[in-house]
Amino acid sequence: MNTNTSDQTVFEHHSGYIDNIGHELKTPLNAINALSGLLVLNEQQNLTSDQIDQLQIIHRSGEMLASLIDEVLTLFQLRDAGGLSLDVDELSLHSLAHALQTHFDEHVQGKDITFSFVVDPLLPVIDTDNQKLLKILRNLLDNAIRFTHSGTINVAFIAGEYPDFPVSCHIADTGCGIPVEKFPLIFSAFRQLNETATRQHEGLGLGLTIAKSYTQLLGGEITLSSEVGKGTEFIVKLPESPFVSKKSVIDHKVNQEEPTPLVTGMIEATAHHLPEAGSERAILLVDDDYRNQYAMKAMIEETKGNKVLIAQDGVQAMQLLKEHPEIQLVITDIAMPEMDGYDLINKIRENRVLAYLPIIAVTAMPESDEDKILSSGANAYLRKPITMDKFFHLLKHCKDANSICS
Repeated sequence: MNTNTSDQTVFEHHSGYIDNIGHELKTPLNAINALSGLLVLNEQQNLTSDQIDQLQIIHRSGEMLASLIDEVLTLFQLRDAGGLSLDVDELSLHSLAHALQTHFDEHVQGKDITFSFVVDPLLPVIDTDNQKLLKILRNLLDNAIRFTHSGTINVAFIAGEYPDFPVSCHIADTGCGIPVEKFPLIFSAFRQLNETATRQHEGLGLGLTIAKSYTQLLGGEITLSSEVGKGTEFIVKLPESPFVSKKSVIDHKVNQEEPTPLVTGMIEATAHHLPEAGSERAILLVDDDYRNQYAMKAMIEETKGNKVLIAQDGVQAMQLLKEHPEIQLVITDIAMPEMDGYDLINKIRENRVLAYLPIIAVTAMPESDEDKILSSGANAYLRKPITMDKFFHLLKHCKDANSICS
């Protein structure tokens, strides 16, 4: 009996179940990543270099696992009609460039690769989903890094190269290249260039699938040119707005000219840092999972000067808020029993005494929940597994209900 059709129907009509899978997978992983990240800092200087190396491997492995989970969940969201929404705004090129440079630096360790970043000074302003475009380019950049052991990787934003697309984003490498006969396979889910037991590259083979699907969502096209032994170039073509162009054809080409670099240079590593210690304040942490309670309490206390109170759910949180008027910040999980994070946020905002409190929501739910979280009254949100830098940034900048903490 063939159950493929039945299984597909189950996933198509139970997208909420996929969200719950993500929550259950990311909750323990959040504790692993948070605690290993804290231990790597070795604030008490009581760990040996071997122990720090081991912790770094644990932390990097946890981050890799989180990325793989995100890819699988994203694939199911893309297959679920209406599962992803667009957050369209003007293209923030400077923040995009910084994010790509930082991403490159984090993933190129141990390789002899020179990186260049090109920005056309005539680049027009377009509307697009900045986060999805960043995900597209990161996936393409990851692909370039994976298949380039030494040489160069060039990233370029070019204006007016194609009549229907005012902006084109190039990612070109001098890696191993892709055989022409493999072109039709590389955008397919769970497919890789080498699928034998001797494959040399890790991953699920979903990065290019997601890049293609996101490009289609943005109303653009993605083209590929490659030559074995010489390298590969992907070009993402973007319309003035996702709502202007609905073209989404994958176009395969060979041996296109590379753009002329305008800016070239190696990217310097960004140092991990903790926020400055401030005056002591009371922070209410609301989470029903003991692992997250322990991990996030440790992260909060790492910043010094903070007292942490813990509630198991929204009901207990409201009681603690009543009993402890000194609480100055609420950090709440979204998925909880009794009273979930949405209801808790609403109750705080409706309470005349508590409405001033800044609120940070924590979630393992998909990107499509972002608007719901912020419109419920949260100042900001963190997606599991939590990254320490963003967590510390929010702790420092969320001072009241009107704070812009993104």
